[in-house]
Order: sequence, then structure tokens, then C-alpha cells
Amino acid sequence: MLNGALIPKISEQTYVFGNSPLTSLQKVLQPDGQWDDWLPDFELQRDKDWTKSTYGCVSFSNNNSKEILFKRLFGYEINIDDRDLTIGSGTIPDVGNDIISVAEYHRKNGFILEKTQEQWQTIPVNEYYAWTRSEDDKKEALQSLELFTLGYELFTRETGTTISSAKLIDGLKYAPIQVTVDGRYTYDENGYVCRNDIIYSHEVVLIGYVLNIDGSVKYWKVFDSCHDQIMKFCGSYRFGYPLINTLIPKTNMYQVV
Repeated sequence: MLNGALIPKISEQTYVFGNSPLTSLQKVLQPDGQWDDWLPDFELQRDKDWTKSTYGCVSFSNNNSKEILFKRLFGYEINIDDRDLTIGSGTIPDVGNDIISVAEYHRKNGFILEKTQEQWQTIPVNEYYAWTRSEDDKKEALQSLELFTLGYELFTRETGTTISSAKLIDGLKYAPIQVTVDGRYTYDENGYVCRNDIIYSHEVVLIGYVLNIDGSVKYWKVFDSCHDQIMKFCGSYRFGYPLINTLIPKTNMYQVV
């Protein structure tokens, strides 16, 4: 597996979706919960042969969720630097990171746009992790904190709790949802990712769903940094640690498109 999601350390101070200081700042952006029209370009955390990975899935999915929000808010796409977040948040090569540590790094330190144009697949992993922010990068990151509230909300502080489909569908009205999955993908007869003995090891972004006639979820739509296509997860999939990242403008100079 070339994944990299670790189990987060959750405290009583961790914000919970719908019941935190961020709640009053949240707006319904997609009443139908479908984010397909606002997706960024696919950027893979692995090489084409599945032999090398940044183990930065948590950072890639965090940035993907923010890029989707930005495009929905302002109508054009930005590319937030995955390498910057992967390294800055303390990702361990060949191991990974957790959603809280990654989200906290952006909350405290801001983000920068893509600076490392060289494809990381062409350099050794130790060189990938040798990059650091310049003084100009630090200034740019501070500007992002002046413009946006970069927070996050978990759906629950309880570990091992299955979140209902209804709650996830409601959350998707506000933002794409980061979720933890089992990176050992197995597929059912419909081609949906579906696994019962889940070992949480990979981070992806939930971007929508399709319902059955009876109103139950037929499958979930997932944006995945290990694949260059939208993945379909079976409706009964037990997503771990769902989290909403916020990208809330602090000024009224921006208009939602």
C-alpha cells in the first residue's frame, strides 16, 4: 500500500461539525451535495508504476477539498502546494500523517500556491522531503490567513463510530468531506469499492453520492490522490473520521458564483 493516513488524536477541544464556533460561518453552497462541477485537476501522490509514493494522501486530500471549495466560491481553480503541506505538517516518509496534524498546520501557518513545478516522481523521496518554505513563501502563507478562516470540524470526537449516511449527505451541502478509508481496495460485482474488515490507512475526499429508488445510498463518489478517476464506494461503506475543512473568506469583497 502506498497510502499514509494515520489514526488522529482527538481531544475535547476538537471542533465538531454543526456545534462549533465555525458553524455560524458555514454556508450551504451545494444544496444537492454534489461537487462534480468544481473539481481540480488530478494530482497523484504516487508514481505511475505504484512503486513510489509521497505518503502524503492526507495533505493531498486536504488541499483537494480546499481547491474544490475555492473553485465553487470564486469560479476559477487554484493549485495549493501539496509538497508544502506534506512536509510542513510533519508527514513521515513511508509512514504518513493524520488529519488533525495536517489541518492544524494550515490553520496556524496558512497555505501557498504550487511552487515546485518539477514532477516529484522524477526525484528521490528524500529530495522531495528536503524542500522548505522561503521567506517569500512564508509571507504568502500569512496573506492566506488574512483572507480566509482555515479551520476544520470533525463529525464526531468518538473513535470507531459509524457516521450515518444522512449526516454525511447533510455535510456535503456545505463542503466536500475528507474521509479515511482502507487503502486495500476490493470491488464488488458492480465495481464499487466495498470492504468489511476495514483497516483505515488512506485519505480521500467525498464529493457526492447516487441514491437508490428507496432513498438509500447506492454509491458514494470519491476524489482520490492515488487514482486519476472518480472512485465509487458502496453505499454501506464505513468511512472513518469524516472532517470538513473550511475556507471561509474574511472579507465581503468576494462573491460566491
